[in-house]
Amino acid sequence: EAVAAECTISGLRVRSGDMPIDVKITRQDPSALEATAMMDYAMTHYTIEADAPAGCKISGLPGGPQQLDAGATAGPTVIKTGTSATATITVTRRDGKETALAALSVDGASLDPPYE
Repeated sequence: EAVAAECTISGLRVRSGDMPIDVKITRQDPSALEATAMMDYAMTHYTIEADAPAGCKISGLPGGPQQLDAGATAGPTVIKTGTSATATITVTRRDGKETALAALSVDGASLDPPYE
């Protein structure tokens, strides 16, 4: 089977079910792509998807959804095509401590002690 001359990774996506996960490309050249993905705390699993031109085989994709604990980092996962082109991605799940409550009020009532 012939391998296409330009077997580069042309697309890289990370999802949690139907929800896309933000991917930040940190390096991109013809033979290598490096990226990070940040899952929301509410997401428990992720799937990595990659595209390459017709005739190129992709290997290294995890089989099916991968579970990730809160605050944990998975990877790097190295995805390859039929040539030396690679994509390396690291996935991190937020730990749930990233959001701070700025104010709290209740209509018709007061808090004792007051929220500060």
